[in-house]
Amino acid sequence: MGVVGRWVKDPDRITAPRFPRLLRLLALRFTIWKDTTGFAHNSLRKEGISVFLGSNTSFRRSLLARTGGWDEGIPMGEEQSFAIKFARTKRAHEKLVFDPTVSMWRRTDVPGGLDRRCGEDWYMRDLEARLFYYRHVVGHYFWIRYWLFLPLFWLRAIEQTFVWVWDPDNGHRPFAERARASFELFSRLPKALRSQRFSGSMVRRVPRWE
Repeated sequence: MGVVGRWVKDPDRITAPRFPRLLRLLALRFTIWKDTTGFAHNSLRKEGISVFLGSNTSFRRSLLARTGGWDEGIPMGEEQSFAIKFARTKRAHEKLVFDPTVSMWRRTDVPGGLDRRCGEDWYMRDLEARLFYYRHVVGHYFWIRYWLFLPLFWLRAIEQTFVWVWDPDNGHRPFAERARASFELFSRLPKALRSQRFSGSMVRRVPRWE
C-alpha cells in the first residue's frame, strides 16, 4: 500500500551502514510511546513496516481515500497520524515496504523542514513540537496511555530532543551551541509546557472520504 525510500547524505557516495540486519529489525516501527524508530539510511529491504517518513514516501490513492490522509496542522509527526489510521483500517493482505533502491538526498544544513532548525531557539521548537505530538496525536488516538503516563511523556520529549540535538542532523552546529542547548532543555521544560506556539486549535482531523 505504500513504499518508504532510503535517505542518503551524499548521493555520490552511498555506502551500506554497519549492522544492516539489526537496523532492518529495528527500523520504521512504533515505540511504546507511539513515536517512531527511523534508520531509513539502511541498505536492506524490509516488508511490513509500521510507519511512513513523509519526505520519501509513495502510497496508493485508495489508501488516502480510505483514511482521509494526514491530520492537518501538526508541526511534527503528521505522517504518524496517517500511519495510525492506516493500522486501524489495514486489511490482512496489505503492507508497507521500505525499499532502499528509492533513494533521496536528505540535507539538514539548509533552510526548510517547517523552520524546525532555524532561529536561536531551534532546540526549543523541537521540544515544543514533540510535546505537541504527544498531546494532540498520541493523546487523541491513545488517550488512556497518554494521560496515565503523562509525566513520562514529558521526559520522553526531553530525551528525544536531547538525542536529536546531538544527532548528525545538527552536525553542522558548533559543539558549544549544542552543549548549551542540551543544558537549557531541562531548565526550560516548564516554559515549553506553557507555550502557546503550537495551539491545539491548529489541528484539523481529516475524515475519510465517502
